[in-house]
Amino acid sequence: MSWMLNALHSTPDVGPASRDLLKLALPHINTTDVEFSSTLPFAMRITNSDSDEEEENEEEESDPSTSESEDEDGRPRKRRRIVETVPCITTGMYFTRWVRVGQGYPCPRLDNPGSYLKPSSYKFHFGEIYETLLHSVFRLGTGVDAHPLRNPTKKRRTVQYYDEGQALPAETIALEQNGHRLPERPEDVGSDNEEEFRPLQPGPNDEEMGLNGQATILWRQGLLDVTSKCPNEKGFNKPPYCRLSPEQRRLVNMATYQNLKLSDYFMDCRYALRRDAPALWDLAFDNMFPPKGKAIKKGRQGYSQSEYFGIYEHLRSGPDEMVNTLRKALKEKFNQLQWFPWLQADKMWKTSSSITKEDHRFRRCEGNNKPSSTPAPFVLIRTNTIPTW
Repeated sequence: MSWMLNALHSTPDVGPASRDLLKLALPHINTTDVEFSSTLPFAMRITNSDSDEEEENEEEESDPSTSESEDEDGRPRKRRRIVETVPCITTGMYFTRWVRVGQGYPCPRLDNPGSYLKPSSYKFHFGEIYETLLHSVFRLGTGVDAHPLRNPTKKRRTVQYYDEGQALPAETIALEQNGHRLPERPEDVGSDNEEEFRPLQPGPNDEEMGLNGQATILWRQGLLDVTSKCPNEKGFNKPPYCRLSPEQRRLVNMATYQNLKLSDYFMDCRYALRRDAPALWDLAFDNMFPPKGKAIKKGRQGYSQSEYFGIYEHLRSGPDEMVNTLRKALKEKFNQLQWFPWLQADKMWKTSSSITKEDHRFRRCEGNNKPSSTPAPFVLIRTNTIPTW
């Protein structure tokens, strides 16, 4: 990037160490093939005339075993080194982005055997010589693998609960009996805005699945997505807060969130009873399934990458009566759970080490001996039943 900016008003650094690096980084061509000096990354002398070649050949024949020769006075003088190839910018540009390569797109090989960066150049660019760098980077014990159960939550879309070819799930939310129908999908106008929600495209068409099937999948997909977005402890070698394996996370259902032994799900968490935070349970539902007409902040952490929210946004575009009936049915399901994460308006999961006055309503389970100052997911208990650990 610094080279790209410098190119607006000056050339790249051409000090000895930088020239050494340029010689290694750029492709080489034969000196006889250099047509314009402007294709060279820095000024250099090129020996490519017939007279110069003859002069060099004569010097080599006179004493092939030494790099020095004598002048007329008998004093030794250094012989000019023959340079066969030079670094060159043949296309007049540096590639700073990925280029397409592969079997169908042959890429010229940059073969320059025997070249290496001088110790002085290593120290100039990296502050240490090569051997010291090698020991610093690869010394025993410094390489630590990421925790195998860490959850790739950031900017990755969640897995679809329903895939094409599966049997339609048993309908558990019935809306069509009251005359409600699926809203029409908006026409695809070819927007290149990747941040827009993309509704789940079911295997069978919408008519075959129907509103009941879509609503049922919406609920099950929502449980799957919330679980998938459970965050990790800080530090790439630390485990996630959710102790479920990737396979178990794909099998979550209502029973998962009806189990009040929180250590079956969490490595660590804080909880609040209904009597301590009476309004938060309903607020969490509204954040998960916003009412029709409520403005939604773009790029909400966790929601924008969740499949369920694309389905819900499509259904939320339907008539007011249908959306209200859908939310009522979802709320009945939601109220059958025993606990759920404290879903925020701008992000799914709240994990914080700084406890505000409001956060003092949340506590750790008896038996969970983690320090009170460490971050942990905030969980809501629907009733006043104290969970176990």
